[in-house]
Amino acid sequence: MAGSIVGFVYGHIGLGGVLLVDVTTYVISFACYFAVRKGKHVVPRPAELRTDLHAAETAVARFLRELREGLAFLRVRPNLILLEAPGRCF
Repeated sequence: MAGSIVGFVYGHIGLGGVLLVDVTTYVISFACYFAVRKGKHVVPRPAELRTDLHAAETAVARFLRELREGLAFLRVRPNLILLEAPGRCF
């Protein structure tokens, strides 16, 4: 569907029109860089860093715990495991 739309646009506006649209999008994109707010860069305090590190560590621990629970669940219910493994041919 996208190819037919592109072919329709290309047929109506030609190569020059397509290149004009391309250049226009680049100019608009470049102009958007000037609209980005510069602001000030705030360095987090050590307490905030400690909280972030603790949250990241607990996220990893939570992931590993849930992974272990999921594998234990599948060991108890082996019929839930997919019957056909990738690469298996009949």
